[in-house]
Amino acid sequence: MVDRESLKAFVTQAGEHLLEILNSGDAAAGSKFRIAFRDPDGPWRHGSVYIYILDIVSNVITFHAAFPDKYEYRPLIPTVTDAVTGELILPQVIEAAKGNPEGGFVEYYFDDPTDHTDRADIPKVGYAREFAAEIRRPDGSTVPADFIVGSGFYGRAPDVVATGPGTVVEATVLGDAVEGLDVEFSRAIAGRGSDYAWSAVTDPAGLFSLAISSADGVSGYYRARATNADGEVVGRWSSIPLNEGHRQVLELTLGGGARVVGVEALAASRSEAAAKPAFAADAVPEASGLAPNSPNPFNSATLITYHLAGEGAVKLVIYNVLGQPVRTLVDESRAAGSYQVRWDARDDGGALLSTGVYIARLSYPGGAQTQRLLYLK
Repeated sequence: MVDRESLKAFVTQAGEHLLEILNSGDAAAGSKFRIAFRDPDGPWRHGSVYIYILDIVSNVITFHAAFPDKYEYRPLIPTVTDAVTGELILPQVIEAAKGNPEGGFVEYYFDDPTDHTDRADIPKVGYAREFAAEIRRPDGSTVPADFIVGSGFYGRAPDVVATGPGTVVEATVLGDAVEGLDVEFSRAIAGRGSDYAWSAVTDPAGLFSLAISSADGVSGYYRARATNADGEVVGRWSSIPLNEGHRQVLELTLGGGARVVGVEALAASRSEAAAKPAFAADAVPEASGLAPNSPNPFNSATLITYHLAGEGAVKLVIYNVLGQPVRTLVDESRAAGSYQVRWDARDDGGALLSTGVYIARLSYPGGAQTQRLLYLK
C-alpha cells in the first residue's frame, strides 16, 4: 500500500463491505465485520495500514484494527495532536471524510510513544470517507447509520503489535432465546459511567468468548448487559470479578445471576491454576457487601458471593422467615477480597430444610447486609 489511489480504493471497498454485512439482517453482523477486518490474512490488513470505523450517530469509535482495547467504544473526543502543527488530528479526519462524497486524504505527523520504531518526522497519510445509509435489522426494520471508515498507519507490522495476555472470558447465557445476543462488558468503577468496551455474540447454545487486553489493566469488577436483535436489553449483571492473566468461565442467567464456574491462569498449567483462588488478591472491592446469589430461585444449592473492602471479622448466617438462624456459613476473620460460599439448603445439623424463603445476612467491619434466597425443591 504505497500510492494514494490504492489507499482510497482500500477504504472505499472496506466501507462498502461494512454496509453489505450490516444490511444482511444478521444478528451477528457486528462480530462478522470485526472478524473480517482483523483477519491478518484477509484483504483489510496491508502492512502497517489498518482500518478504523467511527460511528457519527452514537459518537463513538466502533472499530479500531490496531488497538481495539485502547480505543474501541470510546467517545469521539479529540485528544491526539499533530507533532508538528499542534493541531488536533480527529477534526481533520472528520472534515476530510465529510468534505467530499468520495472522502479525502489527511496528512499528519505523529510519534506513537509506545512504539520505539515510530518517528514523528515522517508524515503519515490516511484516507477517510463517510458512509450514510439505512441499515436493515434482523426484524426487517431499518435504522439510520452514519459511519466514517478510514485508514490509519502505525510504525510496526500488525503481527508484532503488543497487547499482553489480558483476560479471556468464556461464558454461557442461561434462559430463553439465548442465541444471537450481543453481550457487552464494562469496567465497574465508582463514579464512572459504563463504556461497554468489550462485546461478543452468543451462539445457539448461549456460548460466547471475548478477550480483554492488559493494555489498560483488567483486574477488577465488571458489569455486563445482553441486547437482543431488536436492541432491547434482556439481561444485566454486576459485580463480576475478572483477573488479569486468567481464563475465566462464567454462567450468566438472564434473570440476573452471575456465577464464576472456573478460573485458570493463562500462563500456568492446569494443576497450578487449580491451586489459585477464584478471585485474585489484587482485585480489592471498593465496598463490602453481598452480590446476588446464583441461581436464585434454586432447588439443590446456590452460590453466595460477598465482597470485603478491608480485613476483619466476617459472619455469614442463613435465617428462616421467623428470624431464626439455621446455618452459619462463615464466622472468622478474612482479608480484603471477594469470596463465594456454597449453600446446599441444609441446616447446621445437616438436615435438608423445607421449601421457602430464607435470609442470608452478612456482617462485616462497619456494617451488615441481608439478601432473600428462594429455595424450591
